[in-house]
Amino acid sequence: MIGRVKYSLVFFFFVFLFVGGLHSEDWTHFTCIENPRAVTVDPYRPGLVWFATSGGLAKYHTTEESWKVYTNSEGLSKIWCRSVLVDEDCLWVGTENEGANRFDRETERLTPFIQDIINPYAPRRTVNCFADDDQNLWVGTDEGALCVDKESLEIIEEITVDDGLSTNWVFSIIAEPEYIWFAATFAGGYIPEFPPDVGGLSRYERATGDVRTFRAGEGPYINWFWAMIDDGDDLWLGSDRGLYAFSKNSLTFTQVLCDSIRSVFSLAVEKDTLWCGSRRKIFKIDTGRREILETYDTAEAPYGEVYSLSLDDEYVWVAVHGCINVIDRRQHTVERVQTPFLPERTVYALAHKDGFAYIGAQSQLVQVDIERMTILNRDITQGALGPPISSTIHCLAFDGDYLWIGKNSGLKKFNIHSMEVEESYLEEPYSESASVRCIVLEDPFLWLGTINGFVRLDKRNGERVFFRYPELDGPWTSDILSDGEHLWIGSRSGLFRFDKNTQDLEKITDVRVEALCDDGEYVWFGSAQLKRMEKESLVITTYTTPRDIRDMTMYHGYLWVATHEGAFLFDTARDTVVRHYTEEGHVTHNWVNCVHLTDTHVWLGSYGGASALDLSSVAFEPSKGDVNGDGRLDVTDVVIAVNIILGTRMPTPEQFWAADYNDDGAVDIRDVVLMVCAMIGG
Repeated sequence: MIGRVKYSLVFFFFVFLFVGGLHSEDWTHFTCIENPRAVTVDPYRPGLVWFATSGGLAKYHTTEESWKVYTNSEGLSKIWCRSVLVDEDCLWVGTENEGANRFDRETERLTPFIQDIINPYAPRRTVNCFADDDQNLWVGTDEGALCVDKESLEIIEEITVDDGLSTNWVFSIIAEPEYIWFAATFAGGYIPEFPPDVGGLSRYERATGDVRTFRAGEGPYINWFWAMIDDGDDLWLGSDRGLYAFSKNSLTFTQVLCDSIRSVFSLAVEKDTLWCGSRRKIFKIDTGRREILETYDTAEAPYGEVYSLSLDDEYVWVAVHGCINVIDRRQHTVERVQTPFLPERTVYALAHKDGFAYIGAQSQLVQVDIERMTILNRDITQGALGPPISSTIHCLAFDGDYLWIGKNSGLKKFNIHSMEVEESYLEEPYSESASVRCIVLEDPFLWLGTINGFVRLDKRNGERVFFRYPELDGPWTSDILSDGEHLWIGSRSGLFRFDKNTQDLEKITDVRVEALCDDGEYVWFGSAQLKRMEKESLVITTYTTPRDIRDMTMYHGYLWVATHEGAFLFDTARDTVVRHYTEEGHVTHNWVNCVHLTDTHVWLGSYGGASALDLSSVAFEPSKGDVNGDGRLDVTDVVIAVNIILGTRMPTPEQFWAADYNDDGAVDIRDVVLMVCAMIGG
């Protein structure tokens, strides 16, 4: 009987794997695609170029000059993409740590694979490359090479170091009728357990299954091969020590142009020429004479590694670490491609006024039209905040026509009409000046939390009073609440109550506090977990929630909470988490730094950009079966319920309540059956 139940569950998992949820929420994502890892000119759709980027799978239409980005809202397993291969009816997209995806051209949806379906919390693989092989797909990962059936998406074969592969970090694959070639290196960092002499070129013989490895020589990093391409006669390999040609007949390496070209990260070939991407330079090489024909410097690349190259008749498309370049092959010029997306990815601060949202994308302030949900201006300050390193935006606060901008090195007063910075504060080279982490408006003062305590700034004359107490022990101030005669101070050394009149500081708790919120009767504060303190009695209640809280805001009895495990919606009336938003279909990155409410949307800023959720699409009442609190009942909830039954998952009280579908006080197979029936409307 137990065996029949087990196999029935497996049947349910696969039959209903692609069943849609019961509730659909409307997300808009603002991500950065200017850190592309791979680029491919579409051979089946003239005029299309595809980019695997840190902000998702990006499509550029060259004739229309239009962009479209596909993220987790379209099913992408993770927006940090590393590789892309174009087929006639689909694309294959590899991600960082979250396996691979099949992109259907017709539906424009992505289906993840190379994942552990039974245990969704198992580690996924980083997918570095693909090679097409008729009915099968060869996939290079950080755990070896895989052969995948393109129809069923099942793994047919796996080749690792145990089979003779030079190393498990496979960066390039070439599939031939008799052999499969693997170029491999190590990409995990320079650490002792991975010595610099690993890597090499491996050949898998289809008929026998034998694997043979070839090495270019002995010495540090010589065999770290990042790229490989076939010109018909030779294999060309890009390594940490330059460019190599490998003869498939003699099975020997020859180093090419070693005095002119050092590190090689990417290759592209046509006729008798080879395009070679290095660090800040791109070379065009005659493969017969083995000499450099042309050299190009990358345009406005902040970092410069040329990760990928792809050719069409007019251009060379270049994926550079930090931006996208294009080489005009007729004019022999190189330009940076401007994109209508976030200029930088990490978002720490959000604000809004008069129908516009303002996103603090690291050192640039981005303006968004809320009604159309489109970016109007990628940097309204036009660089006036200062150098990027010292100008990361940490907080924003509107005061009439002015926007106060707290950044890594001080405070700016910005006029949103004239688009000018009118005044600067805390930027003098004093010991008190520091990074501003929060702003509280209380006319005629501003209260500022900094990494050196907290400051009262008089807006009328710029007079500043610095408050530094031994009890603050840091004295990093993360957040401030103003409540009549008191300030509530959240810091890395605890929660404090500050009397504005006497300037006495009282310590309430020594738990690190990153975020504060006030509902009148209680102060809600976030640290490792969500806590609530009654103002009169100072009694503190702790809740089991996603951990590492960074920001929160109140909405009609609900708390929207930003954490480094995603974001969640907390019902303060029932003291329960009713939604949990993660990278799987919701936010662009699990490290959510800030949350902000407009009349129509809740905005979340993360390490993956900004995401806006239409509040009208959110069902605020929790429902049975929604175990992960994402607003829908689907196969993920069933899997979590099964793991609870098997004892491999310890549920929170909210998860147990949702998984106990029949309310009998236990989570068992009957609950799972009822959940599956509900999914299909039975």
